[in-house]
Formats: sequence, C-alpha cells, structure tokens
Amino acid sequence: HDVPAIYRETFLFMQEHNDLPTIKGFLYLLCGLFYEQIDYSTEDPITEGSDLLQKIFVYIESNVDKSCTLHDLAKTLKYNESYLSRFFYGSVGVAYSDYVRSIKINYACYLLQNTNTDIYHVSTKCGYATQSSFNRSFKQVVGCKPGEYRGRMKNADTKNKTDTP
Repeated sequence: HDVPAIYRETFLFMQEHNDLPTIKGFLYLLCGLFYEQIDYSTEDPITEGSDLLQKIFVYIESNVDKSCTLHDLAKTLKYNESYLSRFFYGSVGVAYSDYVRSIKINYACYLLQNTNTDIYHVSTKCGYATQSSFNRSFKQVVGCKPGEYRGRMKNADTKNKTDTP
C-alpha cells in the first residue's frame, strides 16, 4: 500500500465533502490502515484491555441518545464502576463523564449545524433529561449557548456561500 497517497487523496476528498458520513469513513479507513500494520505474531497482554475499551466506545456511541452513565455502562458490561472509571481514565487520559459529555456535545453541534431540529429536541436526542442541563454542558464545552452556536454557524455558512465564486 502507498499509505501517504491514500491519506492525501482521502484528505483532499474530505476538504470538498466534509459531512459526517465522509469524516466517519475517513476515520474507518485510518483504523483499517492501522489494523493492517499490527503485528499479531506475539501475544499482546493488553488485548483484553483493548477489547474492553472497544466495548466502552461502542456502548457510548450506541447510547448517545440516553443518559450513558458510568453506572449504566458497568451494569451492561458487568464490571465494577470504580474499575471502569480507573481503566477508562488510564487508557484514554480523560474522565469517562467528560468524554461522554464531549461526544454528546459534538453530536449536538452536528445537529444544530446540519438540521432545523429545535434545541429542546436536540437536547433529548443527545440524552439530556432537561434542556437546562444540556445548555449548561453545551456552554462548558463550546463556550456559548446552543442557540448562539446555531446562529454563528448559519452566519458562517451564509458568508462562505457568498464568498465562494
């Protein structure tokens, strides 16, 4: 494989088509390329940890529309909450709750920028029980309220369309 050419071609394609499915496709391509480079000739002691981490990521992505608490994760995967918390932080370098919040808010940003869904429904699609807790989390991560973010993105999109020849 000519890996640099693949990266370059995909990156150039993404600059023209920067929608969520294209970005996910690019990330899957990268994962596939890394996977091909892994040497399985020796037994890896962290395989169990890698499998657990993968299960955690799948759980989070599958439950972004729910509360997605550490308690729920531990119950689903049949692990101790404290162990999962320490394991996740040790593996990723971020607290589980902070990571989940960033995933939810990134999804909210996508919805606010690419749909006309009202903010209340965006908050419920992101697993928040109340709009006030959603607004608080959103402002902590993004630095502004969801309505302000949507307005900025629409203004930026309008400006980009008028600046394009």
